[in-house]
Amino acid sequence: TNCPTVAFRTQLTHDVASPSADFHFVFDDIKLNIGNGYNNHHGTVVAPVSGIFFLSYRFTITPGTSSSLIRLVMKMNGEIVSHAMSAYESHRITASYTNINHLNAGDDVWLEVLENNDSFAIIGNIATLGPYSVFEGFLIAC
Repeated sequence: TNCPTVAFRTQLTHDVASPSADFHFVFDDIKLNIGNGYNNHHGTVVAPVSGIFFLSYRFTITPGTSSSLIRLVMKMNGEIVSHAMSAYESHRITASYTNINHLNAGDDVWLEVLENNDSFAIIGNIATLGPYSVFEGFLIAC
């Protein structure tokens, strides 16, 4: 077949304090970008070819208050395709999601905040045991 290798792995190197609804994440530390699908200026993955893609994200979130809620989503061409959330926790928590989607060449995928009713922060600085917040994926088949 004539199916190229496409894979990306990015992470945040800074904290994002109190992101509001519609905040669009730009992961600034690119560890892998085979096929140049990830655009670090816009924080989007643009599918270089049509195919089945595995996509994953993980966010580490600061503690909240008793009524707090943050909802994070993955959007494809403006439509929500996955959703992760965190409610009150007394300690840092990780919200993550993985999915498999068919993308057409040129489709855009990005991560954003759907709701944040408290002063949650997304932790991005690099931890000694690995990155706190990551966006990654790869082409399975085309």
